[in-house]
Amino acid sequence: MNHPVYLEMTDDEFAAIKARHAASTPGPWDWFGSTDADTVDLATTHSGREWIISFRRYGMRSAGPVFRGQFRRFTIPEGRSPVREVLKRHVRYEVLGYRTRAEAGIAPDADRSNSRLYREDWRGIDHPDADLIAHAPVDIGMLLAEVERLRALPPSSPSSPSSATTSASTSPAPATSP
Repeated sequence: MNHPVYLEMTDDEFAAIKARHAASTPGPWDWFGSTDADTVDLATTHSGREWIISFRRYGMRSAGPVFRGQFRRFTIPEGRSPVREVLKRHVRYEVLGYRTRAEAGIAPDADRSNSRLYREDWRGIDHPDADLIAHAPVDIGMLLAEVERLRALPPSSPSSPSSATTSASTSPAPATSP
């Protein structure tokens, strides 16, 4: 899948992105939860973990974040929660030094009898889309600062955006939401 290439942002597009960023909950964010308690939250890593998104409905086949491609990697055992089984394979456990079960050499179906996994609280989901979402507020803030820095350069500056040339094609900007 290819992402569109944008070569120039209008002042209105820049202002809209900046306004959305300013209105959002400040980062950094990360994914938190417990495979014991079936909780999944996207929350701040500061200020006492303010929730950004929280998933609470479990039962009747569960609810929670399942990212692209996760179910293709394994079969869900009959009678098991699909969300819990996916999370057990992709979350970074606090008691394992923020490593996944695989990185720590623990089987996905291991239970508390493994003394290294005495608590199933976790922080972080090992998936590129989850990382993108969690890093969005900090990444956008840094990108906005860089755009402002570049726009403040004089037009004759060798590193100013107006003096750069490129051969890449442009794609139309996506529609912005209010």
